[in-house]
Amino acid sequence: MPISSRCDKAHALASAFWDQLQSASNERDPSLIMAWLGVVSSLLGHIQLHGLQQPKQAAIS
Repeated sequence: MPISSRCDKAHALASAFWDQLQSASNERDPSLIMAWLGVVSSLLGHIQLHGLQQPKQAAIS
């Protein structure tokens, strides 16, 4: 699988996880959700910057 396909897939998975965390924020411990949102945000930024070569998007992730 080419690297761009892997990066697209990684971005899609991380984005889906982000969405799940957003919807679970009312059901779980807020500090736990915030911690995971920080991890996923960092992951998305790295995928966008290094994998997808999107520095502007990575700056706002």
